[in-house]
Amino acid sequence: MTWIIPSAVNKILWSNVQQQQKWTALALMWKTTPITLVFLVFMIPLDPPGLLAFHWSFSSTSAILMSAFLGFLLQWSSALTLG
Repeated sequence: MTWIIPSAVNKILWSNVQQQQKWTALALMWKTTPITLVFLVFMIPLDPPGLLAFHWSFSSTSAILMSAFLGFLLQWSSALTLG
């Protein structure tokens, strides 16, 4: 629920910037990722406790990396749609 407002603002800003600057989807992602990371860093304290106590294994690390890759594809498709 916390991420709904920043996500909506992010999409609106992406759309405006992409249309004004005539950037491709990947260029848009490259330019806006640092801003998105700032939002994520400020949200770290909202994560549940115990992150450092997580049991890292090959399967859990693989699942996290696959999730990150799918997240990238989701952002890329979103940027393509906004363009």
